[in-house]
Formats: sequence, structure tokens, C-alpha cells
Amino acid sequence: MKVLETKRLTVGVEIPDRALGRVAAENPIEYLTGDQNLINVRIAVQYAVKDPAAFLFRSQDIGQLIAKSVESAFARTIAAENVESLLTTGKVAAQNATLAFSREILDAYASGVFISSINIENVTPPAETADAFRESISARADRDRIGRELQGGKAAVGVLAPVSEADTVAARLSDLGGTTEAHEMSDEALEEADKAATK
Repeated sequence: MKVLETKRLTVGVEIPDRALGRVAAENPIEYLTGDQNLINVRIAVQYAVKDPAAFLFRSQDIGQLIAKSVESAFARTIAAENVESLLTTGKVAAQNATLAFSREILDAYASGVFISSINIENVTPPAETADAFRESISARADRDRIGRELQGGKAAVGVLAPVSEADTVAARLSDLGGTTEAHEMSDEALEEADKAATK
């Protein structure tokens, strides 16, 4: 046993890779995020022996102990996170929180190992929900894009209002930071618009 050697362990879904001889896990662990989404993850863990005696005599299967500690810590971490955060800006914070919780668990077991780093390598939805997951991410992206366009003044909103209410509608749009244009419409065009709105 080399005490100062850093060892690597993969926790979670094993992505199939023919070159490395990896096969997909038959029963991947699914995690529930704070916004009620199921995800599969692959986490790379680097650890080293800090107490050789505890390492040798306190646990029969140190790899299993580390894996279960990281799984538990990750589940605790993401219970308050949303999936979008894990895929973008919140990934580093989730890694750091998982690292801290994992260290606490391993210290409580007096395992003799020290986790030096945790890296969330992959976050994916379960195969059964992949299409819905992609649609949800796409809808969020559309919502954010439209919001940015509205804030940048690039979106147009059409309002049909009777002439008697036109000044009130124009004033409200101006209060919201928009610019207004008034266009008169024929009775036939208004009837067509009304029919389309009631379909």
C-alpha cells in the first residue's frame, strides 16, 4: 500500500465506452433534485490514505464506504438544488458541498482516508425521461430569451382595443417602458381578429 498515492474512484452512472471496456450500469442510481427532477450522475472522486492503521483495520471495503458516503452527501446536497443549477452555475457549489459532507461522513467512520477532490463529470436524465427533460430545458431557454428581448426592447406586443380605450392602453404601455403606435382597423379586420381569438 502506497500511503501518499492519490487514488481515483468513479461513483454513479458508468457511461459506456468501448475503448476503455466500460459497460453501462444495469441499475444506475437516480437522484431527486429540489425541483422534483430525476437525474443520473457520474462523480469522480480522488482520495488518499491519511491514517494507514485506520485504513487497514477499520473498513473491509474502503471503496464501497467512500462510494456510499459520496452518494449520501450528493443526495443531501441536491435536495435543495434545481436541475438547471446543477447543469450550469451551481455545479461547483454542489461539488464543494458534496466534498464537505463526504469528508464529515468518512471522518465519523474513522476510515483513514481523505477525499481531496470531487468532480461532477456528467449529469443526465434517466433514459425514460430524456425527451421531457430536453423539452423542459428548451422551454426554460425560450422563456429566458424572450425575457431578455423584452428587457432589451426587442419584442413587440399587439393590443386590439376600442378607440375609446386606446389612450388608456397607450398610457399603460408607456408606464411599462414601451413605445406605442396607433393603427386604425376596419370593422371586418376586427371581426376576423375576434373570431380567431375565440377559436
